[in-house]
Amino acid sequence: MLRMFRRHLKDETADDLDSIDPGSIPFLSYDRIITLTNQTNRLRNIRRLVALDVKVFDALYTPALSRYVESAQLRPASTVDHHAYLGGLVVHTLEVVERSLKK
Repeated sequence: MLRMFRRHLKDETADDLDSIDPGSIPFLSYDRIITLTNQTNRLRNIRRLVALDVKVFDALYTPALSRYVESAQLRPASTVDHHAYLGGLVVHTLEVVERSLKK
């Protein structure tokens, strides 16, 4: 895999994506990735679209979302096209989920 996607020990110190060195991307938690990629409102909207209260959503959806986001980490969705930036894969995936629920 590309050198820029090496995993390191957990590092929750990054304030924003611009402060992360692409040559040394830390392993981040679900909550930190959601914050860094500004997806809090999108997740809130997804919960609203599935029409579940917070407790039920957290029980049914959050474990799967958390596993996916932590496995994707800050990978871009592509290397040259749309979402070709740190965290792009998470942003792209959550956009697709949100759009599919709107139809």
